[in-house]
Amino acid sequence: MKEKLEIETSLDSKTVVKKSDVRIAFRGKLDSLLGSFIIAQRLFSEMGENKLYNYMEEFYQFIQKMIYADAMGEKVELINLFGFDENKLREVSHHPQKYFGIKHLFGINASMPITVLTLNQLRTQIRECELVYMSMLETLGYEENNKGFDLALNRLSSAVYILMCLYAVDKKDLSEATL
Repeated sequence: MKEKLEIETSLDSKTVVKKSDVRIAFRGKLDSLLGSFIIAQRLFSEMGENKLYNYMEEFYQFIQKMIYADAMGEKVELINLFGFDENKLREVSHHPQKYFGIKHLFGINASMPITVLTLNQLRTQIRECELVYMSMLETLGYEENNKGFDLALNRLSSAVYILMCLYAVDKKDLSEATL
């Protein structure tokens, strides 16, 4: 194996790519996403938002599994978040009126609780990560390279949006919603 240049990095134990490779860009977005969740978790802890801290721990574990799957070149396994499978996450996040008594949160603004604003920031970063993944698949070929991160990130976004709705109506636990 030839010596690795400064503009290169290891994709895995056998493959060296340029640091600008789309797979490295996706890996970087996953790392950044995890970092943002850690900061949010710390913020929620300092705010005394223990339930939200625990929800962040659940997300943290899921993102760690995504990072591991990416590093190993494996398909990411979907997990239940809050005990909800992917269909329940989609259902609840698409119908906030039914479950939380509110319309979709299109008017995010500075007057909203910091919990909602922080969750919204995480949700937007999930979307950015998802876009990088989809761009990677466009470059490498969707069918042969899709490892399920598109669905995993979409469901993670749904779960964060559910929490945004929950905290927008000033509830602290999913058991307080009509689920």
